[in-house]
Amino acid sequence: MSEAGNTSATAALPDDSVVLPGAARTVYPYGFFGLVASTIAIVALAGLIMTAGYFLWQFAAGADVVDAILRDLGTTPTNELKNAPARIQLIFYAVSSTVFASVILAVLLMAWFRGGLQWRAPVMWSEPAGWPAGKGLWLLIALGPVYLLAAGLLVKYAYPDFRTWFFIPRGAAGIAISLLMVVILAPLAEELFFRGWIYTSLRRSFGVLAAVIVTALLFALAHLDPTRLYPLLIFLPGLMLTLVREYNRSSKASFYAHALYNFTAWMIMFLFGDM
Repeated sequence: MSEAGNTSATAALPDDSVVLPGAARTVYPYGFFGLVASTIAIVALAGLIMTAGYFLWQFAAGADVVDAILRDLGTTPTNELKNAPARIQLIFYAVSSTVFASVILAVLLMAWFRGGLQWRAPVMWSEPAGWPAGKGLWLLIALGPVYLLAAGLLVKYAYPDFRTWFFIPRGAAGIAISLLMVVILAPLAEELFFRGWIYTSLRRSFGVLAAVIVTALLFALAHLDPTRLYPLLIFLPGLMLTLVREYNRSSKASFYAHALYNFTAWMIMFLFGDM
């Protein structure tokens, strides 16, 4: 039996466990205290991976060169990166991509530790159950970019100086790496971590409603910026993505929706600039 053919049985499990084809056992997500400990472990693992990447970069390019680049990046305010030289913009997106890639690897390592060959179970990385028919999710996804544009214009009207870190860099390399990060790496890292690891465990411990609200709040707080406004914009899309995850019993489904949402935002910025 294929994994896709097993989705109906998977969706029927009340605690979000996953039974994969030929599996010797059912893998369950952590309870609350296990979630807290494992989340700390994921953050620590991601930090170790980034540290290893930093030393490899120093070895390849030279410590003085790397330190000078990071010093230039560190002295550029986040909200002013869109006006920075192309080299600084490229480095910003390269470093950000490394951060997201480190989170992805850390979550997958923890999922392997929990589930072994059934690593998909703790993060609910399964085929969407009936995606997207019958659940009105296309409407939610279609409304996401509309909300993004309307909320962005409204906030900018009320707060003319408001800017986020998101911008399209200059140069072909910068454009390419920003597209990779915004459409693939960031959604994959955030869905595996928030809707995969965190939501799956919260759902088992506290039920669907509490898990949906807490996950969306944590996702919004993770986007805290100097103006304290960006989390307010992000909460509703985060809520939509968590509902996609719940109704489809799949963090892969919320990744698809997240990637589409981010691609639309990236295209708006690419075509029309900072409106």
